[in-house]
Formats: sequence, structure tokens, C-alpha cells
Amino acid sequence: QRHLINGGREAVPVLRKMVDGGDLETIENAIAVLAKIGEDEEPWRNNGAIATRESIATSSFGTKATVAKSTLKSFAEQRGRDARIHLSDIGVFVGPKTVALGSRSSLRPIVRIDKNWNGDVESLAWLRWIGDVSFVIVEGDAVTPKVMEAIIRMPNFTTIVIVDCELTVPTIEVLQRRPRIDAIELRYTPLNEELLAALSKMRIRNALFLMGTETTEERVQRLRVDLPGLEITLRRGGFLGVLCRTTLKDSCEVSEVMSESGAEEAGLQAGDTIIRIDDAKITRFDDLQRQINTHQAGDEVKIRFRRNGDVFQTSAKLKKLQNRN
Repeated sequence: QRHLINGGREAVPVLRKMVDGGDLETIENAIAVLAKIGEDEEPWRNNGAIATRESIATSSFGTKATVAKSTLKSFAEQRGRDARIHLSDIGVFVGPKTVALGSRSSLRPIVRIDKNWNGDVESLAWLRWIGDVSFVIVEGDAVTPKVMEAIIRMPNFTTIVIVDCELTVPTIEVLQRRPRIDAIELRYTPLNEELLAALSKMRIRNALFLMGTETTEERVQRLRVDLPGLEITLRRGGFLGVLCRTTLKDSCEVSEVMSESGAEEAGLQAGDTIIRIDDAKITRFDDLQRQINTHQAGDEVKIRFRRNGDVFQTSAKLKKLQNRN
């Protein structure tokens, strides 16, 4: 065993033959040696001891598969802890954050690759060991085919938000290889006819959100024909910065005003009840969202609201939706 362990990657083919043709004791010992070799293996290697154990676990039956799966489970847990350290070192955030998808915000575990990432593409291979995160945010210059190659190897990745970038067809083509994506949001990312055609070939199960993409409603209607049954939401990109609760009295009461938002600068406060946006009557949060969605970032809207029984009017300059740090 020591000799095989010292052999490292060169011993892997020999060990695979031992697993395929050995008795029970030999199989168990060979898989144990593969596990030991895999401890020092780089995360980006796809033909070494780790990949061999994964192949045994998925393509074999009986004892071989059981032993391989048991060693992989404990190994993956340790690798997941290591992955968080290595990803943090290169500026990739992994952890819980309140994030927006469509028009709803919630606290969830995420991976975020943005301007804090140092550009080390090779180290993104550690993403394959982040097994408890399904939600990924990628921003700006990080939106490239090579980065997407690392993301689609995450075992439970299903949702992605792509923000403020120059999207390319090769990048979308990488995502097309993922057999299941539940939702995609494209935010402040211009889309042309070629990009929309590439999107229509993706296997999206639930929703596609388009915000500030310079896409017309007519073109989105054609996309709905290409992707029947998929929820496709088009928003022009303006963001007010409030969360509201709808009460039994059919009113849109502000529950939270986000910092540095147009709403905060306009003087709105939690507890205010918004009753009009421009000339549109607001009775529910959905009404407010529908009206704001017709505006771009930079547009100014008039807001009538009720506070402590009195009615006031203010104006807010809409901004872009930003992820909270």
C-alpha cells in the first residue's frame, strides 16, 4: 500500500485493474489507496484518483460501488471545507446572503463571483466541491466561458444571476450543457438577436428573468413561443428599493427601505403606505412592481404615500438593482 501511495497518479491505472479483477479484500484495499492518493490531488484534475473513484461509484455495482461511495462521501465533506478556504483566498464569496431573484428577495446560500475575484480561473475548480449551494451570481468581467465551465461542475447548481456584462454566445453554450437549470436572471446585460436565439436552446425549467437587457416585449413574445411553459418576465431595469407587505385592506405598506436606494433618497420610511406611482393607483406590492418595471434606471417617478394618516408626495430617481454586500 505504501508503495502504491508513493506512486501517486502513476499507480491509478494499476489500482483500477485491481478493483475490476480482485477479490473483496483487494477491492477494499485498492479503493482505500485511491482515497489516500486523492487527498493530495489538485481539484482540477479529471483523470486521477478522485475521478477513478467517482467512476467506480457510478458505473459499478455491489461492494465496489458501496465502498467507493462511502469513501467519496467523507472525502467530499472535507474537500467542501477546503474549497471554501481556497475560494475565499481568491475573492469568491460562499455563504448566506439576502439576494434578489425576479422581484423577490430571500436569504439563501450563494456563490458570488464579482469584482473581488482575483481572476484565478484554475482555482475556480474548487467550486465542484461546493455541494450545498444551488444559487450563483456572476458579475462583470467574470462572465466568461471558462468561469461557466467551473460553475456547471457544481453538483447542485440550478440557478444563476448574470449581472452587468457583455454576454457572449460561447458563454451561453457552456450553460446549455447543464442538463437542468431552474432559473436564470440576466440583469443589465444587453441582449441581441444572436444571444436570444442561444437562450432559446437552453433547458430552463421554471423561469427566465430579463432586467435592463434592452429587449423588446415583441422579441420576448417570440422567446415565449420558443420556450413554451417557461415563465419569462421582462423588466426595463429601474429599481425603487422598497419591500412592501400587502394587508387585508388592500394597501402597499412599506416594510423595508433599502440603503442608498432611490426610495431612501426620496424620504420613504418603513410604515409608509404607497398609494400612487405617477398616475397609477397602488393597492398591492404587485401593482408597485408592475409600474416600476416599465421604467429604466435613471427615470424619475412621482410617489404619493400615506404616513400617520396624512398624504404626502415625493419624487424618486430609480437606480439599478445592486446585490447587497
